[in-house]
Parts: sequence; structure tokens; C-alpha cells
Amino acid sequence: VHAHPPTATGFAIAHIPLDDYTMPEAIIFLGSVPIAPYDTPGSVGVADSIVPFLENHDTILMENHGALTVGVDIIQADYRMETILHETLEHFAKVSLVARQLGGAKDLPMDKIQECCEIGKSFPIRHPGYRKYH
Repeated sequence: VHAHPPTATGFAIAHIPLDDYTMPEAIIFLGSVPIAPYDTPGSVGVADSIVPFLENHDTILMENHGALTVGVDIIQADYRMETILHETLEHFAKVSLVARQLGGAKDLPMDKIQECCEIGKSFPIRHPGYRKYH
């Protein structure tokens, strides 16, 4: 399922992955959010660009375009769009933007990041663990 949440899309347009480990909720439900390379909307290349991320991610930003959630079927992908993307990703993008404006986001200590990643594994989502993309 594809959408254009404004703040998260701004990160996609700026080519900035959402891979800060600053908010426990974002770490638990998203991990990091990569940016798939741009291709023309509706083309086969768009599908090809997300393939490398599907093993570890249910939420992906698409360069210069928007966001995408995936699931085992359209119902799960739509549920993730409504819950994970709109509530968690967009909120995380807004908070990250403000933190950057205030001088930069500060990651949690690594032991706390790992605790949150472990909690994330208990949910029915693909969790990338600790992974930076920039």
C-alpha cells in the first residue's frame, strides 16, 4: 500500500533515510526505514527498487516519491499503512525533523536500542534490528 505522508515524504525527497534510533516506539515498530532508489511511478523498476529491502522491512520510503507498507496480503499491508505508517512513521518523521532543527537527534545508548529491537521482534513485523543507511 502506497501513500504520501507529508513529513516522511519530505525525508524521501531529501534522500534522508529515517534511521535514527532516538524514539523507543519508532525503534520497536519500525527499526530503520530505508529509501528505495527512484524509478518512474507505475514502472516495473519501482517494484524492483524495493526488493532488496523486503526481507527486513515492512515500511519503505521511495526516493522522491512517498512511502510504502507491505504485508502477506492487502489487508495486512493496509493495516500497517494505517497503524505503522500514519501513526508511527509520520510522527517519527515530524519529531526527527524538529530534532534536526534543534541541532541534531541523539540516539539512545546501544544497550537500550538493542532492548527495543528485541521487543520489536515480538510483534508480527519484519524488524531490521540495528541498521543505518546513511
